[in-house]
Order: sequence, then structure tokens, then C-alpha cells
Amino acid sequence: MTKAERSRLIKKIIAEAKASGELRYRIFLVKEQIKVLQLQSEDDADSLKTRQPAKSSREEEMWQALQDHRRYLVRMGYLQQVELDQLEKVSGEVEAELEEMTSYLLEGTIPG
Repeated sequence: MTKAERSRLIKKIIAEAKASGELRYRIFLVKEQIKVLQLQSEDDADSLKTRQPAKSSREEEMWQALQDHRRYLVRMGYLQQVELDQLEKVSGEVEAELEEMTSYLLEGTIPG
């Protein structure tokens, strides 16, 4: 492996490591968002369980808005979980590619 090839491979490894770090950070953020959505959804569910008969149309509208909000939170939680699954899959692929390139560098061979 020539010095130029080694340099290109190191640059690719650095780029992959950066992408891997960014993916791991995004995974962390999505997991935190899921926790918040779950807490909010549980809080709304508890509020819905303690519902009193509506005394006015305004109270009925508020109760309906709370139900709509809970449905929205459940939907957002689902979408966040889908995103998390995709991020974890991509992260695994990037990690595998990074390991492969690192082994090429250590062995002194040229990939592909």
C-alpha cells in the first residue's frame, strides 16, 4: 500500500468514524424523545381515566382535545420508534464498514 493510498484510506476511516458518532448521537436524541413522548402519553391517559361528566360544551371540547393530543403522542412515538430502528440499522452498517476499513489499514491491503 502506497503512502497516498494509505492516506486516502485514513481519510475514509475518519469520515466513517464521524458519521458513526453523529448516528450514535442522533440515536441518543431519538431515545430521549421517545421517553418524553411516553411520559406525556401516560400523563394524558391518566387524565382521561379520571374524566368527570362534561358540564359544558367547553369541558367536552377540552376532553376531546386531550384525546386528540394523546392520539398524536402515540403516533409520534410510533414514528420515533421507526426512525430509531432505521438509525440503529444504518449505524450497524457504518460500524461494520468502519471495522472493515480499519482492518485493511492494519493489514496494509487495498480494499476492493
